[in-house]
Amino acid sequence: MSMTDEEILKKLEDSTKDATCQQLESLRSILEHQSGGGGVRYLQPHLLQHYDATADANTFRQALPLLFPPRPSVNKVLWFIYADNITTTKGGFKVMAASAYPMHNKSKWEQLCDDLEHGVPSSEISDVAMRDSVAEVLGGPQPELSRRIRSICEDKNWGGMLCKLWPNVRYIRCVTTGSMKQYYPRLKHYAGEVPLLGGDYFASECCVGMNLDIMQPPETTRFVLLPTAAYFEFLPFASDETNVVGEETVDISGVEVGKMYEVVVTTYRGFYRYRLGDIVRVVGFYNSSPQVEFVMRAPKSSSEIINEKHLMSAMESFQSVIRNAVAAEISEFASFLDLTLSPKQLKVYIEVREGCMFLQEEKLEESVEILKRCGSSIEDSLGGIYMVDRQRRRDRPFWQYPL
Repeated sequence: MSMTDEEILKKLEDSTKDATCQQLESLRSILEHQSGGGGVRYLQPHLLQHYDATADANTFRQALPLLFPPRPSVNKVLWFIYADNITTTKGGFKVMAASAYPMHNKSKWEQLCDDLEHGVPSSEISDVAMRDSVAEVLGGPQPELSRRIRSICEDKNWGGMLCKLWPNVRYIRCVTTGSMKQYYPRLKHYAGEVPLLGGDYFASECCVGMNLDIMQPPETTRFVLLPTAAYFEFLPFASDETNVVGEETVDISGVEVGKMYEVVVTTYRGFYRYRLGDIVRVVGFYNSSPQVEFVMRAPKSSSEIINEKHLMSAMESFQSVIRNAVAAEISEFASFLDLTLSPKQLKVYIEVREGCMFLQEEKLEESVEILKRCGSSIEDSLGGIYMVDRQRRRDRPFWQYPL
């Protein structure tokens, strides 16, 4: 049975009045589950020799090392190799990525309208079960719906597009922080007058915090940590946004306003002292529970000189400069660190919006020169560590823009 808003707020009030006490109770509950044989096997040699009914948080932290998230090269099956009897999982991370919205691509919306008109998906969809399922949902040709969508898309006025396609829409709720922040302006353009509501702070491992003011834009979104959702620790992160400071964590009562931390969780589902890889800044307290803002993903290693936040900031600056220079709109970008070169280089791939004259073959030479002039805005936003490294080797820049 779902809870009402009043019940949710009352539960939040109760759990945050004494967040430290609630955290210790959460940890005790998790450890009791583990010691009773219902937890994960690999932890039992560590915990059973230390755990008793009065075990405190310090004993727990001394008994177990911090766990690092597996690298992408590791088979993801290994993530749960010790987790017993998993029957279901729940994910709270829902993303509306505006870059995936197909209507800017004429061939996409024309194909959609054709499929609706005929009542069956195009031949590009070869999976028989999928074709049958779509045809069943359509229930035959939908000529009126096809004509309505076609007339909207042919107008090519994408502002407020979502409320034209779905006239009864009242709001759009989506993730707007972190790497999703780059899509917020575009999604807001599509939404028009329809309000965009921010989401809560979910990780795939557990729920972390609640957003009490969902009307706030990404830059002012705050989350109240939920003391009953998991046991939280915080690994101090350097103020220059480069790396963690040591390996000693603090608990929910030890965080300080204005400082940054990497979030570490112990969950009911088998993650113990697991580093989420999320960097947050403490901006205040709700009762006795910290309020945090999401800053960025943690650097993958101490040698990483450009992090997610720097790259996002650099691309925002570049978009502004190139829009003013040639009225070009960046629809998407991707980047990777090329370690095969010496010195290594960050390569940035840029996709411009369809119909833009920028980078077309007849103007390619002129466009490349403009791109090079605008490119300095990227370097200027890549952070202090990058600039120090750049000055150290004056032969060539660290970043490159392949065409």
